[in-house]
Amino acid sequence: MPAQAGTRGGFSVLPRRYSPKATPMENNLIESLGSRGESHLAANMHSDEKILAKIKGSWGQGLVLTDRHVFIVKWGYMTGNTFGGRCSAFDYSKVVGVEIKKNLLTGVLEVLTAATRDAHLSFWDQKANSAFKSNYAISFNSAMFDKFQLVTVLAREKINSRGQ
Repeated sequence: MPAQAGTRGGFSVLPRRYSPKATPMENNLIESLGSRGESHLAANMHSDEKILAKIKGSWGQGLVLTDRHVFIVKWGYMTGNTFGGRCSAFDYSKVVGVEIKKNLLTGVLEVLTAATRDAHLSFWDQKANSAFKSNYAISFNSAMFDKFQLVTVLAREKINSRGQ
């Protein structure tokens, strides 16, 4: 079934699909995380890991998929790291799923493992259920929906192929 064109903000938008034959750059899934995000990622990534996707979330957050890990990088005031940052790494063999939740204006992507649970994290909550402060979730706004959906598809493919 061919993809249907939609509208967003009065503009015609053709839906993009992840193409496994295309490079990450061709899929538009490589973005800079800025100097702070890039430095936290570099400190935690193996030198021989291949980046498959690297996209920036809202206010000091980044999501990176490599051939071996899912990384969630956070820095800045909104993430509870005013003067520092953190980088959480999840090996694909330990990840049981990736959940994406979209609302009208915001979204949250959660990396689910045996140690994490679906905590119904929120873009707007700044206390216990804050996606900004969670080590296993990243929040984004509606302008980022398509990229996060593409990265979710790619992550699920990597998780499902780990035993093959």
